[in-house]
Formats: sequence, structure tokens, C-alpha cells
Amino acid sequence: MSRLKVALHALFRPELPEGASRQRRWEARAEGPMLLISVAFLILFAWTTLGTADDKWTNFAEVGMWLTWVAFAVDYLVRLVLAENRWRWFFVHIWELALVILPMFRALRILRVVPILVLLQRYSATQQRVSVAMYTAAGSFLLILVAALSIYDLEHADPDSQINNFGDAIWWSFVTVTTVGYGDIAPVSSSGRILAVFLMFAGIAIFGVVSVTVASWLIEQVESSSQQ
Repeated sequence: MSRLKVALHALFRPELPEGASRQRRWEARAEGPMLLISVAFLILFAWTTLGTADDKWTNFAEVGMWLTWVAFAVDYLVRLVLAENRWRWFFVHIWELALVILPMFRALRILRVVPILVLLQRYSATQQRVSVAMYTAAGSFLLILVAALSIYDLEHADPDSQINNFGDAIWWSFVTVTTVGYGDIAPVSSSGRILAVFLMFAGIAIFGVVSVTVASWLIEQVESSSQQ
């Protein structure tokens, strides 16, 4: 519990060094709220995808998702304006612009989970291998969940779709992320296939992290045995 309190304090009440730039102060203070906004997006996305609410509440959730997009766009623009060298910051952080623009398309809503993964990685970086493993597990869970919601949203209404319920979507996401690729279930829409390509690359990246972590552990075990 103490670790959780420390993490929450660092997230919502960050201590900044003397002379921190305006951009750094903004980033530190915005991290907590942006994390909550990302979580709110996931809840609203799940609600609109799986829920059985009437059109009024579904439209309300859709508006909420667009407001989360506005929040990310505002955060990006503020950090750009506060940057000491705006052009350099723009090109160095071009991927963040992609994270703002691309989720406007239904097939790429999954990218809204990236800020959560970035924050998980940042707060696990100081804990070495154990936290890397926890980060990988948490990141994989989030990725599979959001990918399942996305593919179900894109595919379930298609009469030719093989993904007819959320269970099928979870199975497809898990198989794709783990790069097993049984092929028993596959997306039929263009948007679903775009999502599948993104998920395949994400799975390869996760596999790389797991491989490095396991290799590091094995090397330490061998070195420890040699010293004894």
C-alpha cells in the first residue's frame, strides 16, 4: 500500500526541481489527470461497444469519448507552445501527434491506450526486472482488452464476420498479440485488418521485452552459480 501511495503522490503531486521549465511543470501536473482521462475513455469505449443502453446514453458516451480526444489534443498543443524550441520538439515528438490524430479513426481507437502504457513504463522503470515483468503483464492485459473491444466494434455487425461475440474477440486478440495466429478467426473488414496489423507489431514488441527479461534472469542465475 505504501508503494501505491508513493506512486499516487508522485503522479498527482509531483516534486519538481528548481528551475524546471514551464513545459516540464505542465507535463508533471497533467500526467495524473491525463491518466484518469485515458481510463475514462476505456470505460466509455467498453460501454458503447458492449452495453445495451438506449441511444440517449450511447450518444452521451460517444460525446464523452470525443471530449477525451479534445483533452489529449489540448495537452499536446500546450506542450508544443511551452517548448523552448518548438520545431525541434515537434519533430522529436512527431509520434505524439500521430497518437492525437490517428485515434479519430475507429480502427485506431486502440492507440488511446498508449498514454496508460507510457505512464506504467515510467513508474516501473526504477524497479528493474520485477516491475518490467509487471509492466509487460499489465500492458499486455490492457492491449488485449482494448483490441478485443476494437475488433468487436468493427466486426460484429458484418454478416460475414467470424467474430460474433466478445468471447470471440478476446480469443482473437489473445492469439494475435501472442503471435500464435491459429487462423480460425480472422477479421473480414478493411478496418479490422488494419487493427490486426497494428496488433501483430505490438505482439512482437511485447515478445521482445519478455525475451530480454528472461535472458537477463538466466544470465544472473548463471553468474550467481559461477560465483558460488
